Amino acid sequence: MDKGKMDENEWGYHGEGNKSLVVAHAQRCVVLRFLKFPPNRKKTSEEIFQHLQNIVDFGKNVMREFLGENYVHCGEVVQLPLDFVKQLCLKVQSERPESRCDKDLDTLSGYALCLPNLARLQTYHFAEHRPILCVEIKPKCGFIPFSSDVTHEMKHKVCRYCMHQHLKVATGKWKQISKYCPLDLYSGNKQRMYFALKSLLREAQNNLKIFKNGELIYGCKDARSPAADWSELAHHLKPFFFPSNGLASGPHCTRAVIRELVRVITRVLLSGSDKGRAGALRLGPRSQGPCVCEASPFGRSLRHQGKSSLECSGLPKGR
Repeated sequence: MDKGKMDENEWGYHGEGNKSLVVAHAQRCVVLRFLKFPPNRKKTSEEIFQHLQNIVDFGKNVMREFLGENYVHCGEVVQLPLDFVKQLCLKVQSERPESRCDKDLDTLSGYALCLPNLARLQTYHFAEHRPILCVEIKPKCGFIPFSSDVTHEMKHKVCRYCMHQHLKVATGKWKQISKYCPLDLYSGNKQRMYFALKSLLREAQNNLKIFKNGELIYGCKDARSPAADWSELAHHLKPFFFPSNGLASGPHCTRAVIRELVRVITRVLLSGSDKGRAGALRLGPRSQGPCVCEASPFGRSLRHQGKSSLECSGLPKGR
């Protein structure tokens, strides 16, 4: 990246969370991640740099140790021209969800984290020129604490994500509570994982996005965004899963495509065949907390269907 020739018109809004905002380059497969802060909480340039460098160091020294080098992009801290950052901030402001505008992009330090854009791939000479599909999942914290330092009894029964769902709906950030629970996705049990993924697809919030050739085709920015449309998603995905059969359109087609998408994602998450990964991991201590969140609707759904036991497939070693 030539930092001396930065043009804000070559970059576009990609997304944001509670603490950072990401922009993507129009041609190159690269993104910039900027920190955000409330207007009354300014940070020094040194603090911004150290914050971003800590993210890089955590990726190198912790994440890579558990997931393997091929699965963690740590990025690098770059310092950009301040004029470029300020113009970029003005350019993307209109694309930001209103609910996220309570925090401002850092335009004073010039520091950002440069990372590859995994929603796109570099140009390859495929035998068939097919679209590139990317599924982005922000699974959130997947355990319930068991430490005696956690004194509130409810926190030993309900995961952080499910508790925050009630808070976010109460404050108007989201319209309704998602049935997704991270513990179901992490469980290694296919039924629980199916339920978690379908719940994410029904109420994606900011935790699931699907891109085709780098363009967002499914996702939700905030409570004011239109409801997710499964039929439109199925229209985009049908060529991936049913390229030549007689499946036409309508509710049956939509359900079949969504079912296949969930099956493929689950299969990928449960796959333990990667030779470059499985043998080199150093596993941390297994959580001693509950493996099921009491707020998850999965158990209630299971009881409603008259089922009392589950076939447990288990997570692959090293995951």
